[in-house]
Amino acid sequence: MKIRAKFLEGIRDVTKSKQEELVFEDKDTISLYELMVFLLEKYGDPFKKVIFWKIDESQIVDFIEKKKDVKIANIKFLISGEMYNYHHDIEINDGDSVVLFLPLAGG
Repeated sequence: MKIRAKFLEGIRDVTKSKQEELVFEDKDTISLYELMVFLLEKYGDPFKKVIFWKIDESQIVDFIEKKKDVKIANIKFLISGEMYNYHHDIEINDGDSVVLFLPLAGG
């Protein structure tokens, strides 16, 4: 399956690209969890620092190894036009476009 991942400000600073096509062999769908683990493996610590907000390393391990939901910054996802907060079992289908972004804050 193929999806198009788009990265907005903050996340784009780590990925160094606005978008990329991601291929997941032998799959018809993936979960948002699978996408996040893929991106964590691809972009490493810089990506981890952007998406995990005030989280200690043991909770990050719980997220990766045990699929536990933890607070992932204030990251939002736009999946084929619908906005989501993170939850590990949200499905992404072949051909979907997934936008990852950090909401703007004001003061």
